[in-house]
Amino acid sequence: MLKPEYRPSWLETEFYEHFVGSWGMPGMCHPSKEESTFVVAKWIPSRDRLLETLTQEERATVTQLIQQSIREAKVAVNLAPNNAFMWENLARVYQSLIGVASGAENWTVASVQRAIQLDPANPILRLDLGGVYVAQTMYDEAIQQFTIAANLKPDWANAYYNLAYAYRLSGKTDRAITALEKTLTL
Repeated sequence: MLKPEYRPSWLETEFYEHFVGSWGMPGMCHPSKEESTFVVAKWIPSRDRLLETLTQEERATVTQLIQQSIREAKVAVNLAPNNAFMWENLARVYQSLIGVASGAENWTVASVQRAIQLDPANPILRLDLGGVYVAQTMYDEAIQQFTIAANLKPDWANAYYNLAYAYRLSGKTDRAITALEKTLTL
C-alpha cells in the first residue's frame, strides 16, 4: 500500500527552507513528516524574534509540532528500548528544546546517558553529553566525558579540541594547551 504524500504546512515549509533549502531542489526528495517536525522543533530556540511575529494560530501549530516531535521520538524509544540510536534521537529532540522547555536539559542528559549505557564504546555520545554539560557550565563533568571520548577514539581531534575548550572554560589553562597540542598532532 502506498503511503499518501505528505504536504507540509506554510509554517513547516518556511522553517524547512530556512534550515535545509528549497523543497524542490533537483535530486532532493521531500522530507518525511517526522523529519520536517524535527526541523521545526530544532528551529525554535534560535528564532525567538520571528516567533514574536507569529499569530496565535501559528504559535499553536509550532507547539503542536514540538509536542509531535517528542511523541514520535518517545514512540521510537518504546518500540526499540535497547537501541542506542533511538535514545540519541530522543536526546537530540530534547536538546533542541533547551532554553524553550523547562527541564529539557535534564531530559537530554537522561536520554544520552541511556544511549551510553546501550553503546558505551560510542565516542560521539560522550562528546554530545560533554557538550550539554558545557552549556550548563558543568565543566568537570564535560571534561570527564570529553576525556572518555578521546580515550575511546584516540585519533579523534574533535574530542581533544572539546576537551581543551572545557579545560579553558574551567580555568585549567595548562591542560587546555596540552589538549590543543594533541589536537594539532592528529
